Amino acid sequence: MLFQILTSPVSGPFRMVSWIGGAIRDAVDTKMNDPAEIKRALAALEQQLEAGSLSEQDYERMEMELIERLQSSLRHGSGNGG
Repeated sequence: MLFQILTSPVSGPFRMVSWIGGAIRDAVDTKMNDPAEIKRALAALEQQLEAGSLSEQDYERMEMELIERLQSSLRHGSGNGG
């Protein structure tokens, strides 16, 4: 207990930074694995393809990545299902 009191001015900020980093990581993970977000990304990807700003090869590669993320998200029960 005494050690915690004496080291608090030094260790407190480190704990706070660690907690903030963890909270940010959790928020990003939640957003990245939200099925609704992944579906929006798929729709945006298709719009880019139709607009000609994305090659067919790039579209297929990126679409596969998003579909894999969506399937993984649904398997693990992340998000609300859109």
